[in-house]
Amino acid sequence: MKVDRVLIYNSSSLDMRIRLFLKLLASLLISHFIIMIGKNDWLRVFTDWQYYMDLGITFISVYIVFEYVDRITQYLDRKFAWTRDLARRTLLQISLAVIVPCLMAIFLTYLQSEFIYEQDILLTGYFRYELPATILLIVIVNLVFVITYLLRTPNYKTQVHSSDSKDPVARVILGKKGNKNVPVMLDQIAYIKLRNGMPFLTSYNGDVTVLPENLDHYEKTLPAAGFFRVNRQIIINRPSCKSFKAVENGKIEIQLEPDMKDSVIVSQKRASKFRTWVKG
Repeated sequence: MKVDRVLIYNSSSLDMRIRLFLKLLASLLISHFIIMIGKNDWLRVFTDWQYYMDLGITFISVYIVFEYVDRITQYLDRKFAWTRDLARRTLLQISLAVIVPCLMAIFLTYLQSEFIYEQDILLTGYFRYELPATILLIVIVNLVFVITYLLRTPNYKTQVHSSDSKDPVARVILGKKGNKNVPVMLDQIAYIKLRNGMPFLTSYNGDVTVLPENLDHYEKTLPAAGFFRVNRQIIINRPSCKSFKAVENGKIEIQLEPDMKDSVIVSQKRASKFRTWVKG
């Protein structure tokens, strides 16, 4: 189990480093593109020191906007999956990951014009040339993130084309270890727990697998007869409940198998429902 956790941590760290490198590279290319708007000589500019100064200043602004779009998109991926709530997710994506970044870009450009270049932004042609290009680039970045999400969601087609229900009952959960998709049968799942906002599946043999959807998704798609949402952080399979006992204020403390370091507490509000569920 420790080895699996190390592998998951290393693969996640590698993904983060690759993601950071791609964001830095994309920000550099976008900055160059923005600076070159309205200019004809794309080669001579590299001999002008003013170009590199403009590139550095523009790069900082572009990266700030890029980083914001990336972080807000990852947050929305966890809370409002495209495959579960398309209408609300589209609205949130447009408002938080397109409109807000455009306003950020305008504000950052204003600061540059006012305090670095000492120019009136209204007289620079920014709103006529650079802003439309910036909006287009932000939209393209969003589309790239959306396409990447859908490609990395193994059960996307099954969820979209299922006509039985909005959230069809799962028979197999597809997790990820590094760049590999790992199918896990329901009877192998001990529990699913959030760690730093990311759901991790622990099987009875101790294997730990990263999951692509948020915890709400698995609460809806896993069979209610076998799985129970204990609290906001964890869903358990009935056989994983080794024992439980009443604690203060009508709450219940559960001991799970495989064992967890943290206490698993059922709130007073859900305690009665848990007792009914655990009896089958």
